[in-house]
Amino acid sequence: MFWVIIGIIVLLSVLLAAVILLQNPKGGLASGVAASQLMGVKRTSDLLERLTWGFAIAIMALVLSTAFVAPTSQATNEDGTVNIKRNRTKSAPAIQQPAPAAQPATQDTAKP
Repeated sequence: MFWVIIGIIVLLSVLLAAVILLQNPKGGLASGVAASQLMGVKRTSDLLERLTWGFAIAIMALVLSTAFVAPTSQATNEDGTVNIKRNRTKSAPAIQQPAPAAQPATQDTAKP
């Protein structure tokens, strides 16, 4: 599913680039006489603008959706980063308990 979404994103990106290139009325492909006679200059720019916004919004939505369908790796005891592996190979230093503090001898000060 993840790779299907990535493929759709790539396809929409190529189409978005083509639509953006078509929008330049002074030197783009839509400035030809046949294009302006077929749909009219005003209607062509409206359609191309709507397509641009539609492709851009679709790409953003698909990119955000990949976070939910992206494959995740389950880390086991044998897997992990380099630092985790390195840390497992080191032996842990022995923890020494502090010596108990010497307690003063109690003297019986009571007189009989």
